[in-house]
Amino acid sequence: MPHTAPTRPTVGTALRLTYRAFARDLARRLAPHGVTLLMWFVLRELWKRDGLSQSEIAAATDRQASAIVSVVRSLQDAGLVRVTRSAKDGRRSVVRLTRAGRRLEPVLTAHGRRLSQTAQRGFGAAEKRTLMDMLARLRRNIGSNGET
Repeated sequence: MPHTAPTRPTVGTALRLTYRAFARDLARRLAPHGVTLLMWFVLRELWKRDGLSQSEIAAATDRQASAIVSVVRSLQDAGLVRVTRSAKDGRRSVVRLTRAGRRLEPVLTAHGRRLSQTAQRGFGAAEKRTLMDMLARLRRNIGSNGET
């Protein structure tokens, strides 16, 4: 059997592996608070703008609406959100943070900040800027279908 030299992962694989490492670590940090990773994504959107509809949350988190329905239900069961009818349009439901949901913001966002700091340990300021610029360029390239 011929020996093949190990290859470096593709950019997509490297990004996926990096995201999975972030996701695993963040999920571990959130678990003692009874919050899953998907719950975290929903809460982050509500901390930015409370009173979103479930379809707005799905769009903002790039998730299927059906996944958001069950997450919102879990957040309700945990006492972190409530779902009410919109005062402007009674046909529309909105998701609002409860007091307990608002109180979690500084606690949980601190976990996210610490994870980001851990991941960037040993990076200089210029390297951090370069990394963020390169990631933004990857997103722009993909946004234009990566066509050259």
